[in-house]
Amino acid sequence: MKITDALLTMGAFHGRTGRAIKPEGIVVHYVANPGSSAIGNRNYFENGSNGNGVSSHYIVGLQGEVIRCIPETEVAMHAGAAYSNAYLEQAKKNNSIFYGIETCHPGSDGKFSEVTNQSLLELCADMCIRHKFDPIKNIYTHNEVTGKNCPAYFVKYPEAWKKFKNDVQSLIAKSVLPAGMVNLTVDGINYQIEATNKDGTFYSTLQTLTKVLGPNQSAGIRSVLEANGYSVSWNQDLYRITAAKSTAIEAQIEKENSVDVHICEGCDE
Repeated sequence: MKITDALLTMGAFHGRTGRAIKPEGIVVHYVANPGSSAIGNRNYFENGSNGNGVSSHYIVGLQGEVIRCIPETEVAMHAGAAYSNAYLEQAKKNNSIFYGIETCHPGSDGKFSEVTNQSLLELCADMCIRHKFDPIKNIYTHNEVTGKNCPAYFVKYPEAWKKFKNDVQSLIAKSVLPAGMVNLTVDGINYQIEATNKDGTFYSTLQTLTKVLGPNQSAGIRSVLEANGYSVSWNQDLYRITAAKSTAIEAQIEKENSVDVHICEGCDE
């Protein structure tokens, strides 16, 4: 993800007051102008936004381009108006604590294109890592902090918004996870454990898993043996589980099924 600086001119007319921000999260918007470009929306801010003096820290474009309009050390004017009485108190402090990201969209439904959505995911993940935000708790729609129908697609489809935040969380997990480790969540508790990925299946040692689950947890004998490359059979009469590496069992089967061939000179058969 490449970020291009196109900083707004200082002054309230351009939506840039220069006031310091004390960030607590991110607010995602849509531009509500289908087909418009990132630079076009930036210039709308620069030219006074029809007298509104609004702005955002970033704009994500139709081709996934990202423009920075205001430094992350400063306030942007993006979420200060409440759209119902329920948001009046919240709206008074929004701009002083939230970063704003405007997002371009091709259609009137407000749905972001795949490339735009990917850049937005990466930008949110990067900001969450740098500012130690929890993407589930600290990323908001404009609707959630002011009551405005923005971004319209995510407001209409809350499951899509939930997926977006989960996708940000996944990107963060991949970005900060050390090599040879995997994130493991058990009963809501998060762990990072050593693991090996073999063809999409993760393996860890019994010692490592015991530290997570505790020493008294039981495990399926067959599943553990098979995960370690053993073929497992059960003899009900002897009440015996037999395990052997696959190659050894195949060799034994081959031996048992072999047929001795004798060549006899002068024999009739």
